[in-house]
Amino acid sequence: MKEKSDFVTNSSTTCFFAYGCTFSDYDLINNENFLKKAYEAEKEYRQSKGLEAITFEDWKYSAEQDGIREVIDALMNKYELVYCYYWDADELMIGRSPWKMKDDETIGEFRESVTKAFQEMGIEQKPGIIEEAWRDG
Repeated sequence: MKEKSDFVTNSSTTCFFAYGCTFSDYDLINNENFLKKAYEAEKEYRQSKGLEAITFEDWKYSAEQDGIREVIDALMNKYELVYCYYWDADELMIGRSPWKMKDDETIGEFRESVTKAFQEMGIEQKPGIIEEAWRDG
């Protein structure tokens, strides 16, 4: 068997591997604690970049109209999390990549840090391993 270890130019497969949870857009948009944390992170980001402020009402309207995934980048960056979604689904996978584990961190400490990040964001679901792959073509 031959193993290809460099870039495959005709590959149309995507994968996502993280320690986290899968959520529906609906569940996140209706989680007031999560929304408040996401808005606060966006507000802090805009201030740090000297960008125009946005009201919570306008931000929430954008989340409801465009989807929660369109407004959570600042929150994900704050907690060192990543997210992924199928382009045609209303589900969002949020977690931390195991490749972001610190050199001196145990697996237990890594898992606990993700659980703590979720709790601080108002998410009560217990994280687990997410392994997803799909063909894009």
